Amino acid sequence: MNTMDELIKYVKDNVDMDEVSYTYSKMCINRSCLRVENSSLYNQISDLVDDFGCDNDIDVSEVYIDEVFDGLFED
Repeated sequence: MNTMDELIKYVKDNVDMDEVSYTYSKMCINRSCLRVENSSLYNQISDLVDDFGCDNDIDVSEVYIDEVFDGLFED
């Protein structure tokens, strides 16, 4: 498992996936991005990415929150 997969798993384990699914459906309907559709969820994922980086001594400054969000739907 690579670092990005571990990061996505960490976020998935610490976020409400019902809210993620609901937000994704709203994004599709409104053709909007995550930050516009649910800024609170965007910020929560961003904080989790930062926490993961601190906990694992990894530079996460180049991680795109939208990419992490998209990764939540992969199994």
